[in-house]
Amino acid sequence: MLPAAVKLFMSRIIEKAKREMAYYRALIAHPGTPGAARWLVGGALAYLLSPVDLIPDWIPVLGVLDDLVIVPGLICAALLLIPPSVKKECREKTADPVARSTDTAGKKKTQIPGGDEI
Repeated sequence: MLPAAVKLFMSRIIEKAKREMAYYRALIAHPGTPGAARWLVGGALAYLLSPVDLIPDWIPVLGVLDDLVIVPGLICAALLLIPPSVKKECREKTADPVARSTDTAGKKKTQIPGGDEI
């Protein structure tokens, strides 16, 4: 049985990973994203999920190290090509629901049954 602190820590990491994946999907889908950046992000995700690696994972240290270098490198290269306004728009679109439920003054918004916010 895992301690409560470990469960909380793991759940936060999983939620952060889900938000980041949604962010990258939004970047790929956004019409303002250059084609080269789409290919780089798509390539990074494909390489991460692909069973084929440049260095096989069964080789100690190097097998995992290539994933830890290639995937972030491709993502960083893609982010350099994407205009800041597109990144900001996609980040806001995929922001944490708790963060979106507060206005710019830090006041909590109230959701009413009709879907409007007060």
